Amino acid sequence: MPADKNTMIIATVGVIMIMTSAPNSENPGVALAVGELVKSPIYGTDVRVYGNVSGLGELECSCFYLKSGGEKIRVAYNESDMVKGLKDGSSVTVAGSLSGWGKEAGDLVASSIKRR
Repeated sequence: MPADKNTMIIATVGVIMIMTSAPNSENPGVALAVGELVKSPIYGTDVRVYGNVSGLGELECSCFYLKSGGEKIRVAYNESDMVKGLKDGSSVTVAGSLSGWGKEAGDLVASSIKRR
């Protein structure tokens, strides 16, 4: 049993090391391109991602696609005021966290959306 506890501790430390070595984690004020986030996902931590809005009002959810760096990610939002005045092609910075589970797995769950 002690070997299992040691293994668990090593696995936990490994996860922490991966999260702290993610792009721009040393400078959380810097926004990532979507391509950077897709290449090195950061789960359970607040991130800022910039890009252009796509599919706003076309998807069957309170969400849209954010595109930059040659990739796209779905952004889920809770309040319609967050997207007021936005349209496809709008350049924005989204603050939020990348969901790693449930129906929103892989979505960036927005806490704020600001025009760039």
